[in-house]
Amino acid sequence: MSYSIEEIKDSIAYCGLVCKLCSAGNTGKCKGCRERCEGCSIKECGKTRNINGCWECNEFPCDERMFKNRKNRAFVQCAKEEGVQKLAKYLKKSFDRGINYHNEDGTPGDYDSLDSEYEILQLLRKKEKPYESCPTYQSKRFIFRMVEEKDGEDLLECYSDTESNKLFNSDNCTSNFVYKSLVEMNNCIKFWIDQYHSKYFVRFSITDKLHNKAIGTIEFFAKEVSYNEILKVGVLRLDLASKYENEEAIVEILDIVNNNFYDDFEVKHIITKAIPVAKQRVTALKKEGFIELENKTIVPFDSYLIRDKHV
Repeated sequence: MSYSIEEIKDSIAYCGLVCKLCSAGNTGKCKGCRERCEGCSIKECGKTRNINGCWECNEFPCDERMFKNRKNRAFVQCAKEEGVQKLAKYLKKSFDRGINYHNEDGTPGDYDSLDSEYEILQLLRKKEKPYESCPTYQSKRFIFRMVEEKDGEDLLECYSDTESNKLFNSDNCTSNFVYKSLVEMNNCIKFWIDQYHSKYFVRFSITDKLHNKAIGTIEFFAKEVSYNEILKVGVLRLDLASKYENEEAIVEILDIVNNNFYDDFEVKHIITKAIPVAKQRVTALKKEGFIELENKTIVPFDSYLIRDKHV
């Protein structure tokens, strides 16, 4: 199961409870705090003060019973310091990497086992460097994870796909990534894994959760470039099986990129290539905030687009 940042944000109660991640909500034992719960003094207080949550209240933390819970206090404090959108983003990333808000049997989760608000905030805000522990990301439809040798047969369908081959970005590479045999594909995957361990780039497999199948890859790395000033720019290569080369799928994939890669790889801009015949890809990129890069200003190649972190 996966939730979007917006779904999590919209479910955060006035007191910091996160209904979307709560086992009671998932089993139907709780109707949810923000909209349907009646008789909550914190909710009534918030509505009276015309605020969206206790993070907007100058009297937080007050003597309300819910704030005896360290987790509630920590979450509200995070929202007060960084905004509720950022809290939701932290919660999603934590959930996606396996940190439990509640366990499935309803017992206390990982945050509840910690001894202080400080420790809860440390866990919530924990940032792992991608070359020390390759992150995993997911949306409703897709999962990004480190490419593995077991992906060979699935990925061969993409890299032997003549329609996909036309759109591959092999700029500055020693291969065109067109493979006809499993041996070739597996050798390429081994090379990608070696490059990751050498900290040159991360190559993620993109898995379609419905079919439990790798349908393409994303390569990502950061480089310093001169572009009006010295900037750290992320370079994105996206290879997809041709049936996924459509606006809907690419937008969902780019949502994962935009919500995570800037912070995790510490870049201010992301560039990627999309040749003019890749019309749906170009449309998806522009819908997600990418604009055409002035030719050869960052890389000595044509047909690149760029997106700023703050778009």
